[in-house]
Amino acid sequence: MKIELIKSQSLVNGVKDIAKRFGPSALILRNIEAGGQEILFIAHEQIEAPLQRQVAAATAPQAALETPPSRLVTKIRPEELEQVRQVINSLPITTGGLEDLLNAQLKRPASTARRSDPESVNALQTNLTRLLDGTPISRYLRNQLARFSAAPATKMELLAQLKTGLMSRLPPPAAIDLESPIQVIAGNHGAGKTSIALKFAAQLMAASDQRVKVVCVGPHARETEAKTASLGALLGVSSLCVDSLKDLYDLVDSATPNTLYIIDLNSEFIESVALIKSRFPAAQCHFVIPSDASLPGLWSSCSAATWQSLIITRLDLDLVPWAALEAVSKLRVPLSIGSTSSSLTASLVQVNNENLANRVVSYVADHLSEQKDTHPDRKSNEFRAIH
Repeated sequence: MKIELIKSQSLVNGVKDIAKRFGPSALILRNIEAGGQEILFIAHEQIEAPLQRQVAAATAPQAALETPPSRLVTKIRPEELEQVRQVINSLPITTGGLEDLLNAQLKRPASTARRSDPESVNALQTNLTRLLDGTPISRYLRNQLARFSAAPATKMELLAQLKTGLMSRLPPPAAIDLESPIQVIAGNHGAGKTSIALKFAAQLMAASDQRVKVVCVGPHARETEAKTASLGALLGVSSLCVDSLKDLYDLVDSATPNTLYIIDLNSEFIESVALIKSRFPAAQCHFVIPSDASLPGLWSSCSAATWQSLIITRLDLDLVPWAALEAVSKLRVPLSIGSTSSSLTASLVQVNNENLANRVVSYVADHLSEQKDTHPDRKSNEFRAIH
């Protein structure tokens, strides 16, 4: 276990840096603001593979490989880790000599260290477990979030651990390849995919010289053909409907050059995404999921194909998009864009991992109690985790 001081311009950037460099095993012991900077004290495991050491030894000067005594990696027992935490919490909020003071304080006898309050630590983790048990999420996601927590001493530290863990777990966001002549927008009924397709087409037309057409595919597409056409007319986007994949193939094969098709795929055709990809390998396929989507709806559709990205709608709702988080974390579908309003005039926005992580952290911050439950036998929340 190594104790290290990290300096950053902001807490958010510092957490990102820690997640990128040290992964989910890093434990934030304390963060302070001094001199216009955010200073974070962390404990982490630093393991260097033998092969990496051999390569480094063969290519770098010996002086550069020597590690100062104060930087040596040392194993710290759990009781010593709490001593470290108490020492760091006692440091002055100044930048001068912090590292020297840290090294000196760590050598003091254990008998002089302040003892931790185990009940406080247990209360945070117990209350987090209780909160997650009462949240409508899967067992997988509940276990993931609980695993990010590592004996936090304060609520702020717990929130930092959750964000660090989430940022290290989620795949990098995806940039939609605008060079692809076919963009497939799929999702369950009512997810907002037609609105996404029309907005996407309008923004593409405004940013390029390409001809963009929205094509609604499915046996029920013609039932809303007139409505889709009228909505498209408001944005200057042309649309048409086809009943089958064969009709779609014929349409694309006969397309004039420099034409981009955005395919609004009816929910009955979601399992046909693989067929579309095999016919048009350059096609980009995106799954649309609203912030308030249910997990059963996610698994019945999102897991039926391989997607280039996830598009989140209804971001204006004050909710954690749990189903989207499940898809990103477990199915490894990267985020791309989203909609913050049902209004056709509202532009689509980029969505990244930090947006998702911040919503989870805000939810826990608003609902997590720091106090020990004095009635442990009371009935738990009737809404249990979805297994």
